[in-house]
Amino acid sequence: MEVEHQFGLFPYQLIASSMEDEYSSNESTDEVVLPAWRFNDLLRYSELTLDDWKQSTGLGQEQQKATLELAQEQYFYSGGSLRDFCRNHNDVKNGIDGVCAIVSNAQTVDLELQQGPRGYNLWDRIRRHYVADPNDEEHYWLVCHWRIAMDSGYAFKRIGRFMDVKTQLDLYQVAHKLQAGFESSAFEQCFHGAVRRSTKRYPIQMINVVVNSDPSYSNQRYDRLVLHCRPVVCDGSTEDECYEKLSQLSPGSYCHLDSVNFPFVEAVVICKGILRGTNLKETVVAMISTTVSNKKSFKSEVWTKLNKVLDRNQHVLGNIPRVFVVVGPDASTCKSFALIDAPDQDDFMVCCYDPLRFFRKPPSARIA
Repeated sequence: MEVEHQFGLFPYQLIASSMEDEYSSNESTDEVVLPAWRFNDLLRYSELTLDDWKQSTGLGQEQQKATLELAQEQYFYSGGSLRDFCRNHNDVKNGIDGVCAIVSNAQTVDLELQQGPRGYNLWDRIRRHYVADPNDEEHYWLVCHWRIAMDSGYAFKRIGRFMDVKTQLDLYQVAHKLQAGFESSAFEQCFHGAVRRSTKRYPIQMINVVVNSDPSYSNQRYDRLVLHCRPVVCDGSTEDECYEKLSQLSPGSYCHLDSVNFPFVEAVVICKGILRGTNLKETVVAMISTTVSNKKSFKSEVWTKLNKVLDRNQHVLGNIPRVFVVVGPDASTCKSFALIDAPDQDDFMVCCYDPLRFFRKPPSARIA
C-alpha cells in the first residue's frame, strides 16, 4: 500500500500487519507497521477535506464550533484510526459502548484474551499500533519499537478504572512518551486509581504548588489537602445524575463522576485541608479536575451550579470552604499553569501528581 506525499507525510511501501501476528521484540520483519495517525495529521486531514469530513462524521450541524474543536471532539472517540475519525460520530461512540459494556459487566479488563464471537480480539476496535519515533524509518520495521495501545480517550474514561495498576501505568507511559491524544484520559485514570488505593495510613497529600514563582497567584489558605477516601463512588451516567449524587455526598466518600460529558470537574470529595504554616486541619470540599495541559478554563457558571447543588447537601454546612483543585502530571506543567478566568486565589489550588513516582514508592508517595 503506497502512502502518497500528502498532509506532511512521506511515501513508504507499507503492509499493515494483523493484530494477531506474533513477533519477538528484538527481531526485524519483512512487513512494516502502519501506525496510528497523530492528532495534528488528522486535524490537517479534516481541514483539507472539511465539507466531506463534516458530512461523513455528522458534525456539519455544529456551526458554532471551530474545526479544531470538532476534530478534538471526534479524536476523543476515534483515537488514531483514520477510518473512525471519518465515520459518523454516533456510530463510533456506539461501537465503543458495545465493547466497554462487556468490561463493565465483567468488572475486569484483559486486553489480550477478550475474544469476540468470531475469534477476533474485541480490543482491536479501540487499540492501535504506534511507533516510538515516527521520524525514524527504522522504527517502522523493527518490532521492538512497536507499541500497541488503547488510544480512545472515551474508552479510557469508560473502562480505565477496571484496569489493574500496571496496565494503567503502561498505557500512560506510552501516551506520555508519544504525546498521544489519550494521555489526558490515561492520566485521569492513574490519579483516580491512586485515590482508590489510598488508606488512612498512606494517604495522598495534595501539596499546594506555587505557580509561576508567584505566591500571590497560589492558594494562600492551605499547604495541602489530605485524601484517604473510602468508599470511592463511581456513578452518574448523565449530568443530572451527577448533580443528584453530589447532593447526597457524605464525608470521606470520593465521588468520581461517571459521565464523560460532565463539565469542569471529575471528582468531588469532603476531605481535610492543612492550614498554611500550621498542622491545623479543617474540613474542605475539593472539586478535582485533572489535566496534562498547562492551561485550563474556569467556568464560573458551572462553579455556581455546583455550589448550589452542594448547598442542598446536609453534610456540607454553609461555612465549609470549597476549592477547585487542578491536578497536573509534573512539576514543570504545574508551575507554569494558567487558569483562565480564575476565581479568587483561595478558591482554587494547583497540585502535581506523578503516576510513575507514586507507583514506585507507594508508602511515601505524595502529590507535590
